[in-house]
Amino acid sequence: MSRLNLTLLGPFQAEWGGTAVPFPTDKVRALLAYLAVEQGRPHRREALAALLWPEQPDAQARRNLRLTLHRLKQALDAADAADAADKADKADKADGGAVSDGLLAVSRATVQWEVGAAGL
Repeated sequence: MSRLNLTLLGPFQAEWGGTAVPFPTDKVRALLAYLAVEQGRPHRREALAALLWPEQPDAQARRNLRLTLHRLKQALDAADAADAADKADKADKADGGAVSDGLLAVSRATVQWEVGAAGL
């Protein structure tokens, strides 16, 4: 399984298997950084929404969090798919294969970065 490498000091950088992973907004990057640093435990959606959008009413902050989670999952899925395609191409040549696990555990109430996800 490839490793997701994050650089949080200085300019934010994310690499998956050595390839830069683009994230569409600062809030997506902030959510990823927070979940990675605070990994191993579930985070209440209300708390994440209040942390990232303290100036917004609760309902708007929760909508923003849903959209941000969607964008984060899209970016991670795209990076994983690109990595899996690269590995599948190499596996075809080597006659083997690899399967990637999920990175985020998301429920109606909580969000959690999976411990050890992508080797982080």
